[in-house]
Amino acid sequence: MTDLSQFLPYIIPTVVQRLGQPEIVESCEELRLYIVEMLSSVIEICREKVSVYIDDMIKILQRTLIDPFHDVRKVSQNSS
Repeated sequence: MTDLSQFLPYIIPTVVQRLGQPEIVESCEELRLYIVEMLSSVIEICREKVSVYIDDMIKILQRTLIDPFHDVRKVSQNSS
């Protein structure tokens, strides 16, 4: 799929709800990793259109860059 922009209003708020909160809502490490990987792919595909969600992306990255699971931090660093 080359255009995910129509799904951004659903994807980004859901990811913020799961990963962008002060406390970790998603307790499964592997699921957090998959969500961050998916978000990285979405950013890559929708580069220009994701700018509307920059504040949400910052919230997500603030949390995932200090995630207790090393692989989540690693993927987050590569996404930023």
